[in-house]
Amino acid sequence: MEVISVPHLVVAVVVLLFLLSPFIAVGISGVVGVALRPDRRTTAPPAPQTAAPGWYPDPTNPAIVRWFDGRQWTQQTQPPLN
Repeated sequence: MEVISVPHLVVAVVVLLFLLSPFIAVGISGVVGVALRPDRRTTAPPAPQTAAPGWYPDPTNPAIVRWFDGRQWTQQTQPPLN
């Protein structure tokens, strides 16, 4: 059995680590990334912040109110309720 000297062993380890470094980096970042990030597959997105349905001042004409259905402005308008 041939004995490998320490300098040759160090060179062999350095070369091996150099060749495997892209795979090691991906593995480490994948493990760390999964450990630090919440699981996005099971986390529901936050609900959008919208106003409740109702009559609101028209964004383009303050002389009227327009119905907002909770998602978008509708074509329904009327004079303000004063």
